[in-house]
Amino acid sequence: MYSLKLLTLNTRVGFPATDVVIRDCVEKCESLTTTLRGNPLKNYNLKNAIMQRGMTLIELSVVLLILVGLAGLLLPYVTGFTEKTQTSSAADSLAEINKAIDRFETQFVAYPDGFDSLVAGAEGTVVIDWLVGVGNVNAQPADLEVFAMTSGPVKSLKAAEIDSLYPMQNTGVAGTDFNATFAGTSTKATISDTVGLGSTTKAVRIKPASLTTLIHNNMGIEVDSDDLADATAENDYVVFGVGQRSQMTGKVLKEAPVYFSGGVDNPTARYARFLAVFKVPRDGTRASFVGAMTPDLKTQSLLAQTFHEGIKDDD
Repeated sequence: MYSLKLLTLNTRVGFPATDVVIRDCVEKCESLTTTLRGNPLKNYNLKNAIMQRGMTLIELSVVLLILVGLAGLLLPYVTGFTEKTQTSSAADSLAEINKAIDRFETQFVAYPDGFDSLVAGAEGTVVIDWLVGVGNVNAQPADLEVFAMTSGPVKSLKAAEIDSLYPMQNTGVAGTDFNATFAGTSTKATISDTVGLGSTTKAVRIKPASLTTLIHNNMGIEVDSDDLADATAENDYVVFGVGQRSQMTGKVLKEAPVYFSGGVDNPTARYARFLAVFKVPRDGTRASFVGAMTPDLKTQSLLAQTFHEGIKDDD
């Protein structure tokens, strides 16, 4: 058919329709027909069959075993990296809070107001057990205690412009207390040495017996020997939570940082804001800022030590 068409075309345009030309046309047409209908179709079917072939059960099992083995090798490194990152982040947050409180005091000649009280209720008797990594539900942290403020400590705090606190909500039902880190009471309570509506007489302090460890050893700050016993103490070391509603948020601190301990504690169930420690004289003279801690009572030096020990273990 191709040869007849080509013969007709050659005749119309004036070319001689010789046997040689016809034979050449027939050979070329037969070659083209073989190309179109022959090997390419077979090659396509072969490729298509290869592409459609799936993995056998044995092959799939081998791949899964290899992936599980790789995951087992990498998991310790990933976990260690996460813990080191959290430790480094916590140390940075402590440094940020220390600088923010000092900067606020320098700029406004006062300390920020509106810290979280860490006491369960305005007249609560229990330090919030929801401090990350400290105790169990409704358990008292070993190094902290609630104390009733007398007129001396109240005057000391007010002289530093710390006039009010945010009491912590307490439902009274273990394990169902408020969102400890991201919520709380919306109304501040005025610091007072007398019980009254809209006021609080309770604060949290470091137990005198724990001052050597937490303040002297961990912070490197000298503690008066008289302060190591409640009967002879001249100063109380009061602890507040640096919550989002603190007066310094938006002024010298973009937002209150959250502490991630790397454990199973959930910030919605445990208080995971950082803590600010103040030295509060009992004679009514102005309170002063000592330093910041994590909610599980770690200091910047302890976090740095933990971080470097983790690096040594990796080596």
